[in-house]
Amino acid sequence: MIANKSRTVKGRSTCEKAAGCGAATHECRHRTIQATTTRPILQDFIEPAAQHPAGRRNIQNLYNDYVYFWRWALWKLFENPEVSGPGIITFITAASYLRGPGFVGMRRKMREAFDELWIIDLEGDNLGARKTENVFNIQRPVAIAIWRALR
Repeated sequence: MIANKSRTVKGRSTCEKAAGCGAATHECRHRTIQATTTRPILQDFIEPAAQHPAGRRNIQNLYNDYVYFWRWALWKLFENPEVSGPGIITFITAASYLRGPGFVGMRRKMREAFDELWIIDLEGDNLGARKTENVFNIQRPVAIAIWRALR
């Protein structure tokens, strides 16, 4: 969950960084406090997976660092009110989201959000039954993804 870094006293945000600061505004000389809504950051990915029979058993796979980076990038490009216009997101990550049943919600959200996508599946699975060579000296399969939003 996204933690709220400020506390509310009678509807006002106050600074918790410096003792006795008590700044009643969102601006404080110690740091900027942003009011955030507390909700699970991966909720958009989890809900569709929970409805899919195979996805329910594999939801724990969504709690990988690269999934959090993907979700942050989606937020930054589409849900951030300060950003407008087209954008490109590209990552070199584990390829498990391409076929894994727990990632059904992640794939759906990405297809809805982006206008164009290119994925280069480099494979390289040295742990499974079908072993393939990897471009990198690691045992996990890897993919390069380039996603473009035209807006």
